[in-house]
Amino acid sequence: MLSNLSKKHMALLLVLILLLAGLGGFMYKTTSTKKTTVVVPPKPIYPFVDCVTNKCNFPLTMLPRPSAETAVAVNPKDPNNIVASSNDLNNPSQDVWLHFYTTKDGGKTWGDGIVPGYRGGPPSLMTGMGTACDPALAFDNDNNVYLAGVGYNRHGVNFGRENMIFVARSSNGGTSFDQVTMVHTAWISGRLQFDDKEWIAADLKTGNVYVTWTIFTGNYLGQIVFSKSTDKGLTWSLPRKLADVTADINGQGSYVQVDDNGTIHVVWRDFTDDSVHYTRSSDAGSTWEAVRSIIQMKPPNSPLINATYRVPTMPTMVIDDTHGPYRGSIYIAWSDNRTGDSDAFLAYSRDWGKTWNTTFVRMNNDTVGNGADQFFPALAISPQGWIHTMFYDRRYDMNHTLLGVTYAVSTDGGQNFRINLNVTDKIFDGDRGGKSYWSEFRGDTTGFVGDYLGIGANNTTAFLTWSDDRNASPTDGNSDIYAAMVVFSGPHGNVNDTDNYLVKYGDN
Repeated sequence: MLSNLSKKHMALLLVLILLLAGLGGFMYKTTSTKKTTVVVPPKPIYPFVDCVTNKCNFPLTMLPRPSAETAVAVNPKDPNNIVASSNDLNNPSQDVWLHFYTTKDGGKTWGDGIVPGYRGGPPSLMTGMGTACDPALAFDNDNNVYLAGVGYNRHGVNFGRENMIFVARSSNGGTSFDQVTMVHTAWISGRLQFDDKEWIAADLKTGNVYVTWTIFTGNYLGQIVFSKSTDKGLTWSLPRKLADVTADINGQGSYVQVDDNGTIHVVWRDFTDDSVHYTRSSDAGSTWEAVRSIIQMKPPNSPLINATYRVPTMPTMVIDDTHGPYRGSIYIAWSDNRTGDSDAFLAYSRDWGKTWNTTFVRMNNDTVGNGADQFFPALAISPQGWIHTMFYDRRYDMNHTLLGVTYAVSTDGGQNFRINLNVTDKIFDGDRGGKSYWSEFRGDTTGFVGDYLGIGANNTTAFLTWSDDRNASPTDGNSDIYAAMVVFSGPHGNVNDTDNYLVKYGDN
């Protein structure tokens, strides 16, 4: 009996020990996993131009006829895969056509090609069109890159195919673009209807692809429209007006982005009141919020003083989808004359576009009102949540006439762009670019540097592309696409830097 009682006591004691152990483990677990949020202030960085991987400035194309207007996209699944594109006159059609430039080793080597459909080249839906221009690029999350553009016939008539918005798709990271589809076509003369200035974005979760553009009608009244593809760019929805004609009758330069919540954001310039308009959709474009005017602009003169090339002011945009302290921020950049000369400004929203700041940030850090113009700001976000921008800059010429290119970066959510870095190793005359283009097709000698620049960033390097006239003579009108790689990841400067980093940034 004692033996049986001892067994029962032992069993009860064992159960009690296990219960106490479990309770102790539970108490330990709850106290050890208490979550705390620590926001680490951004550290100073010392970006430098990489002059070892390539030359400090290196050409993506350097052929006899002009090139201009660039776009850049970085593969989200492979940050060493970058694709750029530009308008280019160096092709058998002897008119503007879209060229593309691709690297898969982080910029060490580059390949290039031409979108199919040009005269004498491989056929595509674009065959028979005379012109393909206005590049815009977007990667999805499946190694596909989409290149959107405008197609039209500058000379002659092609009934039923006067003008179109098209999208070319590459399924191999930009090595080739074999699928070309039509988003929309103007079936009547370009004088009565014209599709222009498209932009493109891809939803990295759903794979949907979105395009916005302007449909001009009659006396060039422009309405912003939207189309989407749910099958990797094979087919496209009918255009949907984002603003009623009574609200927006002179819109141009739309820019579309999609955040990782699936919300689509679109901005554009309304030329009637010189403001930036904004709308968004949370249901893949089925419905849209009422259009809001969020920025009142004071556009620079076009052309600028001491220049002949045009400088249209249209907004650019990026969204912070990172997990940093400024996640949910949307940034918009544009050129503005409010300080007496053209400067590059930034506006932001901290709540996915619900509200916007009203005190805009000047991104160029030269003396206010010094007469040096900055224009065509382009934006990129790196995985750290840092904002990278580039723009044409006339501060490097004492007469404020010749052009250089500036890179600037903010590590504090766009509140401060203390670092401005001159990336060009040779400033150039923008009036020389494109003269052969304009003399051939317009009969004058107006310069041309395009309407925008291209920048992309991975977690260590920003890739900058621009139209450069350093090789142009006073009469040939040549311009080339140049690039630079700015390394921003390191905590200190580098011997490859073009100048001493302490002189540039101070000892901080």
